[in-house]
Amino acid sequence: MKWLVGAGLAVSLALIALIIVGPQSAQTSPASATATSAARVERISVAHSPVAYNVEAVVSLSAISCGTSQQGTGFLTEVGVFTAAHVIGDSASAFISPYRQESVFGTVVSRSVDGEDVTLLDAEFGAEPLEISHVLPERGRTATIAGYPGGGPLTSVAGEMLGVGDGDIFGLQAERVIMIDAPTEEGYSGGPVLNDKGEVFGVVVAMEVGTNTALAIPIGDVELSRFAEHDCRASIG
Repeated sequence: MKWLVGAGLAVSLALIALIIVGPQSAQTSPASATATSAARVERISVAHSPVAYNVEAVVSLSAISCGTSQQGTGFLTEVGVFTAAHVIGDSASAFISPYRQESVFGTVVSRSVDGEDVTLLDAEFGAEPLEISHVLPERGRTATIAGYPGGGPLTSVAGEMLGVGDGDIFGLQAERVIMIDAPTEEGYSGGPVLNDKGEVFGVVVAMEVGTNTALAIPIGDVELSRFAEHDCRASIG
């Protein structure tokens, strides 16, 4: 289903049929939906983030995908740099800019087995990896999303855990999708979703226009396979 394009949260991301939190009288155009979402975002500087996390492990990513340049966020773990697959697209590499460090190139090493919007890259830079948690916070707890909206600077948004839904209802290839009441915008795609201990439990992949709802894949659900080149033609139609 092509209604939901990865939440890098670019203009193409804006079309989603299902509304979780409340009704929507009419479908909003991609351009206006993105502008509206961005206007609602309350960015939090690194110094005022509601949770302490290793900012050097959260990186800005850019890649040439299907003939266009795309930008998003990634984060370093012990196994490599995770990001949303739609940020990388058909590219086998990405330009990685760590927080206040020199940029490096990263190489795509694997994608999720079941088609979930997650990719893993190999890159070398000086940072301590973020810790991973396979336990999802309970409904009502606060979750924090870190990223580089619009290409930077590194900021975050925080919101309430709304629960977990079936990926099918969002047109996402994921058995479970985390729903967070946190408005995101272009550039947060691939960013980490953090619990109150600063541990990563999800990867941002989309947003739902009109509900301020960020959507993420539980990192514990992701099973990775060897990299296979993405076919841009498969994303058309």
